[in-house]
Amino acid sequence: GTIGDYIAMAALARLSPDARTDAVDTILNLFGQDGPNAGAPPQLTEWDAAYLQAVYSAHVNGRSRGIAEDDIAFRMRQALTTPIAGSDEATTGQTTP
Repeated sequence: GTIGDYIAMAALARLSPDARTDAVDTILNLFGQDGPNAGAPPQLTEWDAAYLQAVYSAHVNGRSRGIAEDDIAFRMRQALTTPIAGSDEATTGQTTP
């Protein structure tokens, strides 16, 4: 459920408690400084999945923080712009309206 997704993302994301996530579609926006956020997504989002995949597949050992962050950002851009296999966009090259 929603709370389970939030807890999983919060535990796995390795984000600073001060991280600003309000500009992205993420389950981490479920709770804000003023309490629950009714406009937050009710489950893990595509952004959440891309972030976790990028963090855990990035080559960060022995690299500077900036290079590691660049690698994570690159992997997220790839994940968020690559059509999912079997989707209309992947098979036809067009998005469904």
